[in-house]
Order: sequence, then structure tokens, then C-alpha cells
Amino acid sequence: MNNLLLINDTAGIDNWGTEATMDALRAMFETHAGDTLLTTIPQYQLTRRYLQLPIPFGRPIVVDGESRGVGRLRGLKKLIARVGTQMTDSLFPVSANSFALAESRWARSQRNPLVADLARKIEAADAVIYNGELLNFALNPVSSGGMFLTWVAKKMYGKPSGVINQTTPSVDGDSAMIGLLRKISPVLDLVTVREPASKRAMDAWGIDCELVPDPVFWLKADNYDFDGADAWLAAVGLGGSPYFCISLSSGLPLSGGKDAVADLILALQRVVPNALLLGYGGGAWLLRKVAQEIERCYFFEGDYQAVWPLLKQAEFLVSGHYHDLIMSAMVGCPFVAFEGLSHKIKGLLGLLGWTQQRLYNLTCLDLEIEAICEDVKNVLTRKTQLQSQLLDRASELGLSASRTGKALADLLP
Repeated sequence: MNNLLLINDTAGIDNWGTEATMDALRAMFETHAGDTLLTTIPQYQLTRRYLQLPIPFGRPIVVDGESRGVGRLRGLKKLIARVGTQMTDSLFPVSANSFALAESRWARSQRNPLVADLARKIEAADAVIYNGELLNFALNPVSSGGMFLTWVAKKMYGKPSGVINQTTPSVDGDSAMIGLLRKISPVLDLVTVREPASKRAMDAWGIDCELVPDPVFWLKADNYDFDGADAWLAAVGLGGSPYFCISLSSGLPLSGGKDAVADLILALQRVVPNALLLGYGGGAWLLRKVAQEIERCYFFEGDYQAVWPLLKQAEFLVSGHYHDLIMSAMVGCPFVAFEGLSHKIKGLLGLLGWTQQRLYNLTCLDLEIEAICEDVKNVLTRKTQLQSQLLDRASELGLSASRTGKALADLLP
């Protein structure tokens, strides 16, 4: 049995999109890679820190960064500095310049519990893959850790390695992450991006990669929970009633935005009377509060498998969540989109060939409400045509997304 190690398994995190991605990847492995064991390195492990206290003429002491003794340990930094050493709390490089240091630190840190566990998993794997969805954010421990581990697997352990499904920074985006991409990508066996804006950025940096749509496009109707969605709609009194769906966006500053979100929902209710608020990820806390204050406003926070049938019956969606927009396209629900933290939403619209190309700024929502409502009305006048367009294009992208599974199978013995 082959063993594929997948870095950045986001299972267990309250995010429908990443859970759907993981389910799609697992299904791809089963279809294309046959008898393959899927081992994962969870996201939380990439942010876990163990402090290493260097001891002159002795082995360093390793302490869990979340233990109660850390405060006292950090108090020794001045003493440590006097002997010319530095306390270490991260194994991963913060830029391409620090790769030599990170490699040396990795080799010296075999007593570190994090290194020991990661090394054991890499050694046991036949291939190592990083699911690079988070590369579009400013440099963070998940991104830098995941990319570094693919490099470690390839250069230090000789394993076939790659990064898949990534949204990169923009061409003039986060310099440190761009440096890591330029350093690591050329040594890997597989590099894919999931939308055309990222492909253009990688081309600008001279990095070879393939554009392969997000794995969620590959999920099938049997992944949906129609019965669960219908039961929920009936329980809240929405069965057979027209409604629209709305979710916000991940990572954007939403504090103080409750009144603007409420004003947007009230304006949209003059077009379609019932509002279904999709409650997960960024902005869910705010939508929950709004739902408590507005009539005919319903808050859904069930499993992602029910989101497809809920969107299928909706009149339209307003959202800045990448995977909500994918699911909407897959069931033919027309949408109006918010901007995100990166170019990934714009890239997705280009991938879909979506005619509604304007993106709205969620952080100054009160200035956007009138235009959003006008776009919604325009979308509804062409709903039948747009539904057909979305269904056809999503079907094409689902077939194309299967290339991820085939490429992973090719990495295995």
C-alpha cells in the first residue's frame, strides 16, 4: 500500500470550504491512486511551537511553547544572549534567505517533539504534498511551514513532493512569500494553482506550474445532503418559500459592520423577502447577531453537504467566500461577489467566465448597498440563462479538476 502524506489537513476547522476540499481530495485519491493510505499533518501542527533553550556545551532543552513554564523560560533570554546564543521558537524559515539556517536547525533538533513527529511521517511517506490554499495570505506559519516541509521532503529525504491547489500572492504582493515560492517551486515535482490570477503571477515570476481547478469542483451529487437541507428548511418554516443566501468573507476587518450588514440584508429583502445567512468561517459571528434582530432572517450553521441543496433552491447568493461561490456555480445559483484578501475571487470569476465582474468592498459596505441591489436585480432578470451558463462551466471544471488526482497518482511508486 502506498502512503501519501498531505500537509495542511484542515479537517476539524469550522470551515465548509476546506472540509469540502479535503473530502474531494480523499475521493480523488481513492479513484486515481487506488490502494493508498492518506496520512495528514494537521494545520494546528504547523503553528505549534516548542522553545529550544540552548545550553553551552550541552544539548538544548526543549519546552512546549504552550506550557506554564514558558513565561519563566522567556525571562532567561537576556542571560542566554550573554553567552552568544539565541532561544529558538520556530523551525520554519521566515524568508528564502533563512533556508540554510532552517535546514541546519532541523538537523540539530531531532529531540524536538515536533521535528521527531514530522520526520517520522515524511520518512514513512512515498510522496509528500502541501495543499497550498493559504499561500494567498501574508506570510504565516501555516504557509511557510507547509512549503518548507515539501522542500525538506524533497531535498533532505528524497521524496517526490509538490504543492497543489494554491492561490498565490498577487504579482506585487507579499515579498517574503513570493521569495519562498521562487526558492521552493523549482525543486518540486508538482506545482499547481487553482485560478488564472495566480497562474499569471507565477508566470510573471518565471515559475512553471499548471492551472487545475479547485478539487471541490470534482465533488458529485451524492456528496449533497438533500434530506438534511429539506428538513432544516421545513423546521424553520422556509419550505417552499423564496429566499436568498448570504455569507461574508474570511479575514477582512468586519468589526463595527453589523449595522451595514443589516442594512444590506434589509435592502435585499425588498427584492426577495427571506434571507438565509450561511454561518461559518469569517463573519459568522456577525451574521448570527444580525439574524437575531431581523424578521424573516434565518441562520444556518449545519454541515457543508447541506449547503449545495440550500443554494440550489435559493434565488441568488451574495458572498465573498471562495468555496461558497464554487458550490453556487455547481448548482446553478447566480451570485454577486465580495472582494477577498487576495485576487482569488477575481481569479475564480475569470475561471467561471462570469459576466458579473464587479467585486464589492465588504469593509465599506454602506457605500456598496445600492449597487449590490442593482446587480442582484440584473442577475435575476437573466437567471435562467446564467443558471445554464454556470452549470455547464462547473461541469467542465469538474472534469478538469480530476487532473489533480491523476498527477498525485503519478507521484506514487
